[in-house]
Amino acid sequence: MSEAVNPVNADLEHLGAVYCGIMNTVADRLDSITEALAEVEANPDHPNNWRNAEFCYLQVRKCVEYIALAILAAHRANDYECEKLENQYKADVIFSDLGKLNPHGFPTSTQIKFGDDENVNFHIVQDPILSKRRMKRIYDGCAVHLHSGKLSDIIDQAIPPYDLNRVSAWGVELATLLERHNVMLPHMGLVMIVWLREPNSGVSKVIFVQADGPFKIEGDAAIYNDVNYQ
Repeated sequence: MSEAVNPVNADLEHLGAVYCGIMNTVADRLDSITEALAEVEANPDHPNNWRNAEFCYLQVRKCVEYIALAILAAHRANDYECEKLENQYKADVIFSDLGKLNPHGFPTSTQIKFGDDENVNFHIVQDPILSKRRMKRIYDGCAVHLHSGKLSDIIDQAIPPYDLNRVSAWGVELATLLERHNVMLPHMGLVMIVWLREPNSGVSKVIFVQADGPFKIEGDAAIYNDVNYQ
């Protein structure tokens, strides 16, 4: 069993506000990718479609960076030594270093199930929709289109063409992962359940749940299947 932490203390309230603020930014940028791709689809022969393409690659990369910063924010006010990462902006470095401190801190997709007893059950998807390794690949995959590259690459026409179908798929992967996800915080004995856009409000929402019994979140025992609260 687990219960929602209510009311939350000032530190949790601040953490939730920061995390939601970053998630709202990610949601807006994912929307901008969809809009830019729709413009290209509506006018595929426009000579300036390269602008939309580069814009989309940039937004995907920034979304990954924001996700890394959101996870870092979730670990900021705790006992982990994250101070050295607070001036870090490279998503792959943040993912790698935080993974050493909390191997369970990467967002995982979460399903909601309603029980007959009116409990709300959050079920963590066992097969990752988007793994940390996959997100790093997406992050790196954007770089080649956001830098001029070497002179030899330009002369040899070795720079790959824009692949907007691939960019679209990346956007869907990110949105699907974040739509409703959790971040385990074993150092706090808590799990964050996050809506990228909560259906009623249309903005990001965070709740904190605290598990006990077989689902107790404590240290490296933070591997579990279900969290539920009344």
